[in-house]
Amino acid sequence: MSTQRLSVGTDATPSSDHTVTSSETIYLNDAAGTTVDPGAQVEIQIKDPSGAYFRVDTLTGGAKPGVVIAPGVYRYVRKAAVSCGVVSNG
Repeated sequence: MSTQRLSVGTDATPSSDHTVTSSETIYLNDAAGTTVDPGAQVEIQIKDPSGAYFRVDTLTGGAKPGVVIAPGVYRYVRKAAVSCGVVSNG
């Protein structure tokens, strides 16, 4: 089942936290269609027990989807300027 984790937009903004209990595939999407501008960037961040976030990886437009395999609390942070959103399957 696909879930829109971060709405499509161009502002620098984080998604809400969500808990991953098993692996899930993460990819960028755009309102204009399936092709996402290569300049799009979204950080995958994991939350530690004290509430701090740490970068795990960065998704970019035109790249392969990412896979989150470790259980934990994650969020996605879009870099400003290029339109994109984040979808997860898991």
